[in-house]
Amino acid sequence: MQINYPDEQISSGIFFHKKVGFEEGGQIEASNIMAELDSQELQNSINEKTAALSAAQSNYNAVVTTNYQVAVQEVNKLKKELEIQKRDYEKNLALFQAGAISDSELQKLKDAISKLETDLKASEIRMKSYAPGGSEAAKQGALVAQARTNLESSRSDASKYSIKAPFSGVVVQKFVRKEQIIQSGAAIAEIAKSGKKYAEIKIDEKNAVYVKQGQPVYVYPSSNPDRKIKSQVSWISPVVDRASGTILVKIEIPESAASDFLLSMTV
Repeated sequence: MQINYPDEQISSGIFFHKKVGFEEGGQIEASNIMAELDSQELQNSINEKTAALSAAQSNYNAVVTTNYQVAVQEVNKLKKELEIQKRDYEKNLALFQAGAISDSELQKLKDAISKLETDLKASEIRMKSYAPGGSEAAKQGALVAQARTNLESSRSDASKYSIKAPFSGVVVQKFVRKEQIIQSGAAIAEIAKSGKKYAEIKIDEKNAVYVKQGQPVYVYPSSNPDRKIKSQVSWISPVVDRASGTILVKIEIPESAASDFLLSMTV
């Protein structure tokens, strides 16, 4: 019989580079980093995408601040010029009606006003596009959002290069070493959960009728066979192992005696 925790295979794939932070028999806490994988290529990608996000953000800021302010100034300038030009036109219209200036001279003033109105309309459209929510600002904002998504995706991938313990426990077996190349999905360690310990025994299926859940039993640790630990049957498998014709039975080890029973110890 062996003392076992519920266990789990920790898997990864790629190349161990930075560290393998656990040893057989060592304690490990939940979420502790067990190993870090070589991720230089990914880190380079993260650096590039960080720079791309910074550039996109700078472009957006330039549009909604600098470009927008310049456009506002241009609109205000054209409005003032247009007001001046219209006043001049009114003065010259009176002169034209009095016969002081020619029709062609008055037409030049009309054409100048028309050009200013066209330029003003174009500048107002440009100003609105640069304002927050405008078409150009929205375009640059979309580029910022895409750059941020790209960066977050790579950062999410980076988390896969740090393998964390899924729960607190003891390292039963270590299957890797630093700078070892392993196949994707290969186990790197077997850890046993901290918590209750159980002695597992296999009984012949013919004797199954004599074993009941809750039935009192005694367990003797191999390290101290004279010590008798009273316990009870805590679980009986509902399935017979066809190969051996046995049924697995678990006996809970009392917490007061847990230190006497090591992992994989014979009892």
